[in-house]
Amino acid sequence: MKKINKILLVFVSFAILLTNCTKEDITISTDEEFWLKYNQTAIIQNGLEIKFNDVILDQRCPESWRCNNPGLATIELLLNEFNKVNMSYFYKGESVDTFDYHIEFISIKPQNNKKSNLPNRSYEIKLKVTQ
Repeated sequence: MKKINKILLVFVSFAILLTNCTKEDITISTDEEFWLKYNQTAIIQNGLEIKFNDVILDQRCPESWRCNNPGLATIELLLNEFNKVNMSYFYKGESVDTFDYHIEFISIKPQNNKKSNLPNRSYEIKLKVTQ
């Protein structure tokens, strides 16, 4: 029985470690463009935290197609762990003013391929934060 408890303890510990694994946070200065991976957090020099939390919509024109417009991508950012902000990309990205910061959504990759839904973990966004 003790052997089973030890094995169970090791298994549970390993599972906890795996669930706590996240992409490494990055520290950014204001007025600097940066790429943020899905589920990654950027810590801005004066304390603002921005997490790339979700890809809500990706209806951009696939790379190999010719389209009249580039389509739309909408992402969700989580600011300081609790405040959700949605931003869209259509020709160019949106910007938002919050917490005394100006957050600009510059780009999103990879390009949509429309053959299959891309998993959220494959996305990166480019942002710029100014004060």
